[in-house]
Amino acid sequence: TASKRTYAALRESERRLDQALRVSRIGIFDHDHHSGATYWSPQQRLIHGVGADDPVSLELYLERVHPADRERITAAVRNADDPNGDGAFEVEHRIILPDGSIRWTRTSAQTFFEGQGTARRIVRTVGAVRDITQQKEREERQKTLATLVAMSRDFIGLATLEGRVVYLNEAAMSLVGLPSLEEARQTTIFDCLAGSDQKAAHEQFYAELLAAGSWSGELRLRHFQTGAPIDMEITAFLIRDDFGA
Repeated sequence: TASKRTYAALRESERRLDQALRVSRIGIFDHDHHSGATYWSPQQRLIHGVGADDPVSLELYLERVHPADRERITAAVRNADDPNGDGAFEVEHRIILPDGSIRWTRTSAQTFFEGQGTARRIVRTVGAVRDITQQKEREERQKTLATLVAMSRDFIGLATLEGRVVYLNEAAMSLVGLPSLEEARQTTIFDCLAGSDQKAAHEQFYAELLAAGSWSGELRLRHFQTGAPIDMEITAFLIRDDFGA
């Protein structure tokens, strides 16, 4: 009875782990260096485009690696397999699926050893793999957008609702005479306004922006070094978080 209870508890634990891995979309692999036997979880097979009954191996994993990343991955594997090291392996790289599509993955693995000193030998490597293609695509879009914003000749800025400057591109800082982003972050939108007559205009801009989510119109800014007025045609948008704030 005790054995059956232990077995049932183990099976339930395995079921929960399997469900957690499927929900998290994390693939698991386990390679025995003595026997050469390799295990890939169903999610691992899905990530690499391998059928449920297809044979798997460490060589297959390396074959899937994008040619441009292969040398780097091979070096990382060699480093993890070094008996004098800690066996850690953490790397992001591309893989090519059988249909020719390219995916980004993050692999975290640990190689285990036995013995001491010159007798230390590899026993097994266990790891987890996650598909991070969407994350990489977002990062690439953000990098492209950041480059376009930075190189734009238009005044582009970001500020908190309290008016504190978060970001100004080079064109904006040049236009209002601020030498650096660090100095710009010490200012507020109110500091940029030219004259007290602009306060009412800014308050109207602010009220309409909060009500409609966007605003277009004219405001007069000032040059921080010379004080000269600068008439600006501005388009502003609210940026909301996932909760609508």
